[in-house]
This record gives sequence, C-alpha cells and structure tokens, in this order.
Amino acid sequence: MYNQQQNEQEETAESNETTSLLHHVAKEVKEESKSNQQTHQIMRNFILFSILFSIHHGTVTACLHLASARLGDIGAWQTGTLYLTYTGSALFGATYVVMTLGARNAATLGMTIYCTYIGCFYLATMATTPPSLVIPICIVGAAIGGIGGGFVWTAQGAYFTRASEEYAASSLDKKSISDANSMLGGIFACIYLLGEVTLNLFSTVSVKVFNLTWSQVYGVYFSLAVMSVLGMMTFVQNFKYDEVDKKHQEQHAFKKATAAAQLFFNDPKMKYMIGLNAAFGFSSAFLNSFVFGEVLTLSSSLKNPSAVVGIFGSVVASVAAIMSIVFGAIACKKGKGFVLNIGAWSFFMV
Repeated sequence: MYNQQQNEQEETAESNETTSLLHHVAKEVKEESKSNQQTHQIMRNFILFSILFSIHHGTVTACLHLASARLGDIGAWQTGTLYLTYTGSALFGATYVVMTLGARNAATLGMTIYCTYIGCFYLATMATTPPSLVIPICIVGAAIGGIGGGFVWTAQGAYFTRASEEYAASSLDKKSISDANSMLGGIFACIYLLGEVTLNLFSTVSVKVFNLTWSQVYGVYFSLAVMSVLGMMTFVQNFKYDEVDKKHQEQHAFKKATAAAQLFFNDPKMKYMIGLNAAFGFSSAFLNSFVFGEVLTLSSSLKNPSAVVGIFGSVVASVAAIMSIVFGAIACKKGKGFVLNIGAWSFFMV
C-alpha cells in the first residue's frame, strides 16, 4: 500500500515536472516568435523608410543636376543658395527640430519643405510664368528648400541610428549595434542609389522617348516628392521616446538648436573632416555648374544637351553604388583611412 502511494506521488511529480517543462518551452517559443516578428517589422519599416527617402531625394538630385543646364547662370546661383541655407539649417536648428519632433516627424517636415525646391522648377518652366518672375521663384524656392534639406539629413542619421539599435535589440542572435549598422547601412545605400539612378534617367527617357516638356518632367518629380512625404507621414513608424530622448527634451532650446555647431567647434575630430568635405563640395559644384551647365551645353554633337544630363548624373550614382561594395571590402583589409584617401584624390581628379 505504502509503495503504491509512493509510486503515485512519483508519477504525479514527474507529470508536474513534464507539464512545467512544456509550459517553459512553449513560453520560450512564443517569446522567440514575438521577437522574430518584431525584428521583421523593424526591417520592413526601415526598408519602407529607405524607399520613400530615396524617391524624394532622387527627385532633388535630378533637379539639382538639371539646374545649370536648364536655367544657366540662374541655376548656378540657385544651387549656391540651396547649399547656403542647407548649411545654415544643419548647423543651427536641425538638431533642435529632430530632438523636439523625433526623427520620423523631423524627416517628414524636412521633406515637405524640400518640396518647395522641386516645385520652383515646375513653376519656372511653366509657359504661363512671366520671365520677370523666374529668378525670384528659383532663388526663393532654393532658399526655402535648403532649410528642409538640413532637417532631412540630420533626421535621417538619427532615424538610422535608432533603427539599428532597435534591430540589434530584437534580433534572435543578439547582433551588435555595429553589425546592425553595417547591415542596415548596406540596405539603405543600395535603395538610395538605385532611386537616384532611376530618377536621373527619368528625365532623359521622358524627353527623348516620350517627348514630354520640361514642365511636365518637373511636374512628375514634384508629384513623386509629395507622394513620398505622404507615405512617410502615413506608413513609416515613429519610434517611441526612450530615456535619452527625454533627456534631450529637457535641454535648453539654444543648446539643442546649436548642437551641431557646438560639435563642429568643440570636437577635435572635426578639423580632420573639413578637407574631405571641401573636396566633395568643390567637385560636386564643378560637375553640376560647369560640366552639366557649360560643357554639355556647348557640345556640338548633342541636339538637346539638357536631355542627356540624366544619363551623366546616373553614371555618378552607378559608379558610387558599385565602388561602395569594392571599397567596403578594401576597408576591411586596408582600413578606412586608405579608402578616404582614395576618395579625396578622386574628388581632386574631377
């Protein structure tokens, strides 16, 4: 009798232990499934952000390449105005906007303002626009658009950083933030450059193949830019505030507004970045204002020089996309400094 009771107790204990183990395994499977779903959701959201950002900024770069070719000296002054307000916005104000609104909302606001720059091309090329208003439209549109540009790129960097942190935290294999940065950075670069190439080629195909007017081309660019803003506002997730965000919220408004400028003057690494950025700036201005605006225009072999600007603009983005893969492999063996030197000399050779 005693042995029978003891056996029943042992069987009950084993049954309870088995049940507890099954519950524990089921809980782990459920948590892994939830974590996996969250990881996929973060990835889908980041890809959508990258696509919309690529479409919007692809329209901007396409218009930027066409500025001097289509508008001559006005386009050169317009581009200078855009970069001037862009720099001022990035140094004084963009950080405040990102810290106050959050990265997604700041990017949406910047993209909305940036639409002014694209829209000014459409207005300037309309047949009903008086010639006397072309210059004011172009300059004012570039000045306002540059402010949005400062917001956009500052917000993009903040959103990318936050997405990498969220992706690393939710991944099943517990990726490091550095690995997440590399993965998401590659995805963003691929999507971004693909969008830039496609939208640069669009102007050439539209004019050469479909015989669209330049006003119609700019109208399509403006429509795509507006749709990307609406998509960003509606479908892209805005990450919740964490303790770091709350701490930033409590900072003084002046400190937030001038954070980038303070970093520029106080961070000892900044002086080493000035040369590379200056080289890029000069080469970019040379391509947009002189090569696209003067060399192609004076070419006697081209019947419509402006129509082929899209092809030349897409070449720059295509080479960048291919060489980013090559230089990524070289950087692992030779170091990033070696690659930066190659880039600086490449800008100099332009």
